[in-house]
Amino acid sequence: RKNAYALNMIDSAWNISVTTGTYRTTSYKRPRFVNVKITPLAAAFDSPIAAHGLIGQSLHDPYAIQGKIDQYVPNALGEYTTSAQGEGAIEGTMDDYEIRGDDPFNGEFAFSRFGATMGARRDVALLSGRKMRIGNH
Repeated sequence: RKNAYALNMIDSAWNISVTTGTYRTTSYKRPRFVNVKITPLAAAFDSPIAAHGLIGQSLHDPYAIQGKIDQYVPNALGEYTTSAQGEGAIEGTMDDYEIRGDDPFNGEFAFSRFGATMGARRDVALLSGRKMRIGNH
């Protein structure tokens, strides 16, 4: 692809790939977007600290949890406005995951696991989203 970029990061537990792309609007503009693919490796499942955060918290779930879904209806300019923020599929609310203060590297938030030595998996029974069976669970 012309003008496409990629970044791949791998450690003992995760393989993270970031790529760029474009899409066409009804006015034939080509805005850019970023795709992020996160693949857990064996060490991610074996850690005594269950993954958490907006992405990691579902690692050990026996179900796919479907939270609030946006209706992607474009306006007159072909643009979409999203409103879904994971309601029903995440623990807490989006505000619980916001980094507070002036330090963009601050790892303190309601469900932070930074510096932890143990961390339990989330209890999917407490989530209000639609639970759907996945894989071999």
